[in-house]
Amino acid sequence: MSHLEGSECIEALIPFVKSFAFTWFNLQAAKRRYQKQHETPMPIEMERVMKEDFMNQRYADKIKWTVRILAKLRKDIKRECRGDLVKTITEGNIQSPCIISNADTKNKMRRIDCLRQADKVWRLDVVMVVLFRGIPLESTDGERLSKCKECKNPALCINPYHVVIHVKELEVYLVNFINNAQSSPANIIPSVFSTSELQHMANSSISEGGSTKEVLGADYLGSMLKMETDDYSEAQPIATAQQPDLLKMCRNRKPSLSGSPRTAKRRRTLNNTCSADESDSHDVSDGP
Repeated sequence: MSHLEGSECIEALIPFVKSFAFTWFNLQAAKRRYQKQHETPMPIEMERVMKEDFMNQRYADKIKWTVRILAKLRKDIKRECRGDLVKTITEGNIQSPCIISNADTKNKMRRIDCLRQADKVWRLDVVMVVLFRGIPLESTDGERLSKCKECKNPALCINPYHVVIHVKELEVYLVNFINNAQSSPANIIPSVFSTSELQHMANSSISEGGSTKEVLGADYLGSMLKMETDDYSEAQPIATAQQPDLLKMCRNRKPSLSGSPRTAKRRRTLNNTCSADESDSHDVSDGP
């Protein structure tokens, strides 16, 4: 796929990324940092404040984050499946084909970090479900995911519409209290997201409220593809114009007749050692 096609792939997917995803990934990272620093969970009041801060982040920051994570996803998807990725997300059809990811060294699904300098990695299918379906999964929820019967490669497929989420009994139990607030016990703390908030953010696009074209110039998209995709080589060759100068400097460097001071000192030390060894050997041979 060409560089232009890579840009088109990312631009086509941006409107289908849920606005919930940016807030969710950042909030999870903030909670982990707080837990590490204070060895206690983040208070619910602080969590609500953090949530509001992330929801009110600049439009440009949200879009640039979206481009970075989409570029990472595109990199980890097999080339022949990248066209199916765009078609699947834009159509949202469960009958769509599998989107096969590149396996890791153990032939398992890869994991990626969703934020810069993040201390946690997320399985690719979990990331896809959060991004394109707006479902609040955590990084450890991979074990509760399975694939639908239409999926032909459940081990490596990251099609978000092939993912089946298994609901636990505790969650079914808690739903009853959410639907009936009067019977909710006092020792159950509600989520920082209200039901209406989750529903709204899961249905709204991250591209709403601004113009992606004003944020994403050709230079920015190109640089993201350069850093995150395999269409570019990470190791840049040394410019040929610099090589003659470097060689010329080495060739013009005249060696001193006596050598460097360190070399001369090393030679004197070696000579002294050899002389001492010879004298010792003479003493031993001349002895009775």
